[in-house]
Amino acid sequence: MPLFRYKPTGYQYTVSHTAPHTTGGWNALFVSNEQALVVGEDAQLHKGALTTAYDGALGWLRGVWTSCAEGALQLPDANGVRQLLLFHGDTYAWAKWDSGMHEMSGWTRLRLGPRSRTLGELLPADWCSGVDVMLQAPCHADGTWQTYFFKADRVLTLNWATGVVRDVPISQGPDGGAPGWAALPADFTHGLDHLLALPPAADGTRRSLLVKGVDGLILDWVAGVERRGPLHTLTRGLAQLTGDMATLRQPFSGRYSWSDGANRVDLRIDLEAADTSRVISGELFTVAGRTTTYANSFRCVPGTVRVGRGSVQVYADVVEFARPAPPTSLSILIDRKPVGDAPAFAVFDLNRDDPSQTLNCHGPRISPHCRAIGHETGPTAGPEPLARSGTTAARIPPGHRHRVLSVASAWAGPGLWTRPGSAGAAATGEG
Repeated sequence: MPLFRYKPTGYQYTVSHTAPHTTGGWNALFVSNEQALVVGEDAQLHKGALTTAYDGALGWLRGVWTSCAEGALQLPDANGVRQLLLFHGDTYAWAKWDSGMHEMSGWTRLRLGPRSRTLGELLPADWCSGVDVMLQAPCHADGTWQTYFFKADRVLTLNWATGVVRDVPISQGPDGGAPGWAALPADFTHGLDHLLALPPAADGTRRSLLVKGVDGLILDWVAGVERRGPLHTLTRGLAQLTGDMATLRQPFSGRYSWSDGANRVDLRIDLEAADTSRVISGELFTVAGRTTTYANSFRCVPGTVRVGRGSVQVYADVVEFARPAPPTSLSILIDRKPVGDAPAFAVFDLNRDDPSQTLNCHGPRISPHCRAIGHETGPTAGPEPLARSGTTAARIPPGHRHRVLSVASAWAGPGLWTRPGSAGAAATGEG
C-alpha cells in the first residue's frame, strides 16, 4: 500500500535544508516530473533537471525516483553528507548526496538511525497509507531519531526505537510546548499538502512553512502565525515558484465512460481519498439502438501507479470479472489537467491475448464520484429526521476533534454521492 497521498499541487514533493557548504544557507527543493526548482530565502538557486541540481549531486537518480516519487523526508546530515528519503508506492529509496543510493526496499522495512525498529513495526495500521507529509523531528535525548507524520487532521510523533510518542490533532502541535499550532486557521488544521522546516526565529524557536493548495502559511511554533497568503507572496525566494509548478491539478479519481455505439465501458477509479479502497472497477455493456444491456463487471487492484504533474499511468496485470472472461490486463493513461480546465481525460485499454477481444477505450471523467445513490428520508412522527449532527458545542476528550456529520458526508468518504430520491423510493445505485 502506498504510504503517501497523491497531491494536487504542481510539484510532487518539497524538502528544505540548511547547508552552508552547498548553497550558503537555507534552501528548498521543489520537484515535479524530473524538473527541480531550488530557492533560497531571497532568490532562485536552480531551475532545470533534478539530476543537475546542487551541482549534479543527484545526477545518479534514475527512473521513478526522478519522475514520480510521492513524498520525501529530509534526514539529518551524516558526516557532512546530505541525506534524503524518497517514497514511491510501497517502496523507498535512501539517497546520499554525491555518493549514490544507500538502500532501496519496501517502506515497511525501513529503519532509521541507531536502535531503530522497522517502520512497518512502529506505525499504527491507520497510519500506513494516506500520509500527507513527514518532517524530521529533533532527536530524542538518547540520540534516537524521531519523525513527525501528518495525516488528515492529526499529527503523530514517532520515535524510531520505542514507537509512537504522541498522536494528537494538528492544532495541538507535534510536540508539547508548541502553542503556536493552536493559532492555526481552521483550513490549515487538516489535509496539508506540504510542510517545510524554515530557519529558526532569532530566539531559536522552530518555524515551518505549511502549504495547502496554492496557499502557504509561515508558523512560529510558539508565537503563532507570522504570515499567510498565496505561496509566491510569502518570501522573495518563493516568488520564483511560478508556471506549471504553481498550478493546481484536478483530481483524477472518479467515473469515466466510453462508447463506440456497440459497446460501452464505465470505469471507476478510487485512488486519491485518504480512505481510498485502491480499487479500480467498472461495467461492460452492449448497445443496440436505444437499448443498453449489462454484460459484465470487473475489478482490479493496480500494481503500478505513477502520478506526475500532467499525467497518471496505471497498470493492473490481473483483472477479475463477475462472469467468465478471457485473461485481461488493464492499462490507463490519464491527462491530468489544471483546475478550471476541461475535465480529466483517460485512455484505458482492457487488453486480451486475442486482439479482436481487446477494448481500446477513451473518454472524459464524467463525475468525481465513483457512484451515486438515491437517498430519501421518509415521513416521521415525533422526532425530526436527522439532517446533521455536530459536536462543535460539546466537550470532547483530548485527542478528538469537533465534527459535523451528515448523511452526505458519511457516504462521501467511500466516493459516493447522495442525491434526493423520489418519494417512497428506496436507496438505489447508479453508475
